[in-house]
Amino acid sequence: MDSFEMERRFQDRLSQLRSEMKVSAREMSLTIGQSSGYINHIENHTSLPSLRSFFYICEFLKISPKDFFDFEKKVPFLQNE
Repeated sequence: MDSFEMERRFQDRLSQLRSEMKVSAREMSLTIGQSSGYINHIENHTSLPSLRSFFYICEFLKISPKDFFDFEKKVPFLQNE
């Protein structure tokens, strides 16, 4: 898998997990301390988060970074409860 494909999978995974939590991109952005369009920019394939922001995203989703990249787990935050 090349880096472009991995970026796409990351962005799509974020969108999938956020949708499963039934939270808006705006709400998630503001909760993790970013501008209101931050998560939309990531999900729309225009940017990627910093490592620090990625950790905040995982904390928000209540999953580990490892679980974020475990694409086989459809809804890892429910499995972790």
